[in-house]
Amino acid sequence: MSHPAMNAFRRHLPTLLLAAVIVGAFIFMLSRNEEARGLAFEAAGLVFTFFTTPFVLETTVALCGLILVLHVNQRRLEKEQDEWVEMEVPVRPAPVENPPRVD
Repeated sequence: MSHPAMNAFRRHLPTLLLAAVIVGAFIFMLSRNEEARGLAFEAAGLVFTFFTTPFVLETTVALCGLILVLHVNQRRLEKEQDEWVEMEVPVRPAPVENPPRVD
């Protein structure tokens, strides 16, 4: 049986490869074209300006924090392999208040 971390890596490998190809193509494009480099810097400035506005910044930080907490908790649960625990409770017979009469 293989290690859980290796299974997770194998599961995410196609996505990581695609992301690496896209980032590599983007970096190659920026290194070769001066106009693309200027456009990328301008776009990065606009994105930075948008995300640092008060409401958006606070919401983004809160959502990133929530995602981080959920991710850390999920990793902990996978590491500890928590399982359901069933407690065995004995069933007692109900007390008979008025026993039937036999005449």
